[in-house]
Amino acid sequence: MNLLEYLDRYGGYTFDDLAFNEVDNLVFAELAYVKMDGVVGADSNRALTISQMAEIVLEQAEPNAPHPLINDPLPLLKKTAVTPRFKNVLCCFYQSTFDEEEHTQFAAVTFLFSRSEAYIAYRGTDDTIVGWREDFNLTFLDETPGQRLAVAYLEDVARQTNGRLTLGGHSKGGNLAVYAAAFCDSSIRDDRIVRVYSNDGPGFRPEVAEREGYLAVRDKIVKYIPDSSIVGVLLVDVEEHRYIKSSAKSLAQHDPFTWSIVDTHFEEAESRAPLSVFLSDTLSRWLSGLEDDKRRTMVNVFFDYLSADGAQKMDNINLNPFAAYHAFSKAVAETDEDSRAEIQQMVRQLLATGVDVMWSGGKKEISSADDIHE
Repeated sequence: MNLLEYLDRYGGYTFDDLAFNEVDNLVFAELAYVKMDGVVGADSNRALTISQMAEIVLEQAEPNAPHPLINDPLPLLKKTAVTPRFKNVLCCFYQSTFDEEEHTQFAAVTFLFSRSEAYIAYRGTDDTIVGWREDFNLTFLDETPGQRLAVAYLEDVARQTNGRLTLGGHSKGGNLAVYAAAFCDSSIRDDRIVRVYSNDGPGFRPEVAEREGYLAVRDKIVKYIPDSSIVGVLLVDVEEHRYIKSSAKSLAQHDPFTWSIVDTHFEEAESRAPLSVFLSDTLSRWLSGLEDDKRRTMVNVFFDYLSADGAQKMDNINLNPFAAYHAFSKAVAETDEDSRAEIQQMVRQLLATGVDVMWSGGKKEISSADDIHE
């Protein structure tokens, strides 16, 4: 059963009939991808039910507009708009920021699904170059502008609401949810937040994962990672990991509509796929050996090349490693000699790291994040 089939089976139960569960978390996280600009306001006075919001959004949607490669929220929105479980849930406090200069693609919305509970949903990476660049900036920045916005958003919503708060998001949205919970005001973190969901979200730099706020909230975090995931095991984290099954393979597992659901929970995987372990271990060791300025150089060369002609979308590069490699190779070839030599050296280090991982047992199945990041 996938996410849309979950709605067919359990959408008839209200939250009074059936308590909020981990799959509902993913529903709200995916609804954060809906463009609610001009529809849902930034305050509670302009709150709409999901049904009301969907009617406006779907009416404004261009019929022939291209659909995102992953995380197309409209099929999910159509179903939630008519199911008793979700159609009367209020959505409010919508915020959206897009800043090319600051490399920031941020959006969040709050769902009031009971009188005493709210789910704060952070949008993950969209198909813009800015959004993807912001993800890569996580490798060399202790705090991104989007993470600062995530903390400010949580504190603003907490001031205007009462009751328990659940936070979550998919992909980068999961990272933002964890960061906001960790580094918000301690009274919110300790007294209001009951759970934080990271749905295949990347981790953090070691400096961030060692901070007091992060360690204080880790017992409230649950992270779901498909068994062949690459995204969810990048960088460092210490929260609980639950590996789950997907109908897709490799990078395509990042698409949450492929995740396997049994009743009201995700279907657990017995272990991680060896290729995922190998790739994540290789990337983790490689990144740990690179200084921040080198990481920054590589990211800037690639994304400056992609946006040089005014392009704003990632187009066919999303989840396509061959297209990404081709674009990266062209970017390196067209950069200055010093940068090209530096990047070529980093690539050689990556290949050498992969060989080292293979010879040191990287092919073996690893089932815990501690093994990966030792």
